[in-house]
Amino acid sequence: GMAIAFGTMAWFGLRRTFGLQVTTLLQTGPYRVSRNPQIVGGALMVLGVALLWPHWYSVMWVVQYFWIGHLMVLTEEEHLEQVFGEDYKAYCAKVPRYLSF
Repeated sequence: GMAIAFGTMAWFGLRRTFGLQVTTLLQTGPYRVSRNPQIVGGALMVLGVALLWPHWYSVMWVVQYFWIGHLMVLTEEEHLEQVFGEDYKAYCAKVPRYLSF
């Protein structure tokens, strides 16, 4: 999970990660498989911790991560649709939000 989350941030670029110098919609690398690979990687990290230390606290962290992460993704999608318009809609039509099996 950590390799996916931080590897995706490296692929995305530090400036883009913080919302600076964003002029195009990135659709290559890990963003061909998932629109939110950083969230997927983070979810794998949280699930890994919960499996290593099974406790109801761990379950609550998993639930909280998924809930907050999903709300963050929904907000980001609204913003990206406003910024990139039809390009973003086309991207959403061909790439799943999280993962597709």
